Amino acid sequence: MNVLAGIHRTRHNRGFTAIEVSAVATIIAILALILIPIVRNRVAEARLVAAQDDMASIEKAQSIAYGFTGKYFGLMGLERGGATKPGGTWNKPFSSIGSSSTGSSVNEANILSNWSGPYLALHRVRTVAELVVERPYLFRSEDLTVGGGPILVKQDDLLQGKRMPLDPWGAPYLFFGDGTVGDEGGQIAINTETSFDFPIVFSLGPNGAPGNAVGSEADSKLYFRESAVLGTGDDLYRTF
Repeated sequence: MNVLAGIHRTRHNRGFTAIEVSAVATIIAILALILIPIVRNRVAEARLVAAQDDMASIEKAQSIAYGFTGKYFGLMGLERGGATKPGGTWNKPFSSIGSSSTGSSVNEANILSNWSGPYLALHRVRTVAELVVERPYLFRSEDLTVGGGPILVKQDDLLQGKRMPLDPWGAPYLFFGDGTVGDEGGQIAINTETSFDFPIVFSLGPNGAPGNAVGSEADSKLYFRESAVLGTGDDLYRTF
């Protein structure tokens, strides 16, 4: 009786052999090699869908804002605008400021009286002040003396802590309205103007830069609508 009990205890306490542990580890490694690419692909697909959803929301917000005011707005203004001070209107060239795409006069008083925002609920955001430090090539000052990027930023935008929507890869969305851009808008080339008949919103895509450029690309001109680089490669965009 005691002998049988000893045998039972020995079998019960013997643990796993090195071969068994090795076999289990091998199985886990094989499963990981199979599952990791699948999970990675699902994450990539989810980010693409999220970016498309964000751009659809921006389109809706801009369309509603334009319907009320006759103006498109910088993305930093769609969320925190109010009855007394809407966000800055989209930075059209000087020749187009004060007019809607139909040519009718639209002054600041009309914008204020018709503003019914905020129009956009932001999810992934950074403040303008943070983005100006991190991605200075995307911004320029009101007097065009600082920076050369496509996003016009005013001192009030920095002081008021205004925020911009980010795409799923962490870069701000870029919005361009319709109209003519050139010397005063994009400064792509001297005495060059390009006319666009529709607004558009861009995501820089997984690489965080225009087209197939690298994420650290700091050439401001590539980020303009008329650059012929933005919107290519892995970039996403939505027109309306």
